[in-house]
Amino acid sequence: MKLHNKKFVWFFLAALCGGILFLSSGCKNDLQNASCTVILSPATNTFAAAGGNGTVGVDFKEDTNFCQWTMTTDASWLHLILPAGTLTGRAVISYHVDPNTSTTPRDAIITAHGNKNGDQSVTVHQDGTT
Repeated sequence: MKLHNKKFVWFFLAALCGGILFLSSGCKNDLQNASCTVILSPATNTFAAAGGNGTVGVDFKEDTNFCQWTMTTDASWLHLILPAGTLTGRAVISYHVDPNTSTTPRDAIITAHGNKNGDQSVTVHQDGTT
C-alpha cells in the first residue's frame, strides 16, 4: 500500500497517541524525550538603589515548545512574577527589585531549572544608596 498523504498519516498517528509524539517504537511523550537546553537573556542586569522592574527571556537551543522548566531566585528582595501552572517552552518572565536601603551593593541569582541538560542563571546586580 502506497501512502500519498504523509502529513495526514502523521496527524492521524499523533491523534491516536493522544496528541503526543509517535515514534516507530510507539507513543512517546515529548516532555520526557525532549532535549531541552535552556538559554536565558540577558546574562546580567543592573539596577540603581531605587530598584525597579526587569525581564528575563527564556529560550531553548532546540526548536521546541515541549520543554518544562521552573524558575527560582536566591534573594528575598527580588520577586519573580511567574504565570500559574506548568511552565513550558519560550517565555519572558518579569521580576521586581525592591529598593536597596543599604550603602552596600548586592547581587541576586535567577535560575531556570530545565527538565534536561542542567540549569542556567542570570545575575541581577543592585547598587547601594549613596
